[in-house]
Amino acid sequence: MLEVRDLESFYGSSYIIQKLSLRVKEGQGTALLGRNGAGKSTTLKSIMNVQPKVKGEILYNDKPIIGEKPYRLARMGIGYVPEDRRVYADLSIESNLKMGVFGAKNRIAPFTIEEMMELFPIIHNFNNRKGGQLSGGEQQVVTIARTLMAKPNIMLLDEPTEGLAPLIVESLAEVIRKVIKELGVGVLLAEQNLSFSRKLTEYVYLIDQGRLIFEGTWDEFDARPELKEKYLAV
Repeated sequence: MLEVRDLESFYGSSYIIQKLSLRVKEGQGTALLGRNGAGKSTTLKSIMNVQPKVKGEILYNDKPIIGEKPYRLARMGIGYVPEDRRVYADLSIESNLKMGVFGAKNRIAPFTIEEMMELFPIIHNFNNRKGGQLSGGEQQVVTIARTLMAKPNIMLLDEPTEGLAPLIVESLAEVIRKVIKELGVGVLLAEQNLSFSRKLTEYVYLIDQGRLIFEGTWDEFDARPELKEKYLAV
């Protein structure tokens, strides 16, 4: 389990995240909701130690991990898919996927390319292309699959639907659903897309200006329609 306690993050002397606490359990989807600029991406970057000036506690399986280098977090079993995807444009799809195996070092045997193709047969549709020739949705699938090569226990997904067409979003939902339900990975999904988040997660955290506004189940969230109106502009 990943647990964040009283997380604070700064740019210069300005607070970006203020006393934020949350939990992510293996085999469960957890939504981190908020409009643009609410602090979702900064929260994920803070967990992965790619955000400067972070305070608080971050625990993974009860072990403090704040300040650990990103490659060590990956080797512990925490996968991270940033919002900019970071596909290697000049590499084949297979070579892109192989880049993900390093996160499994000394922890577990990684997936093989064949196993990953079997898990996500959609990759066969564009396997003969290079990373730079893929659409945004295809790149997102490859990035998620690459992160999964190391068999993480927890995965952080930052705005995976941003800029994608509705049909591609639905295909991506199937991929992430399989990650959670079949592979037992705990997913922290930072998103603005409510319908997408609802399909994939059981528990909700809503933040605004770096502060926790709400946490609870979707039923509890739906019982407070003012949250959508005030903080998500729905």
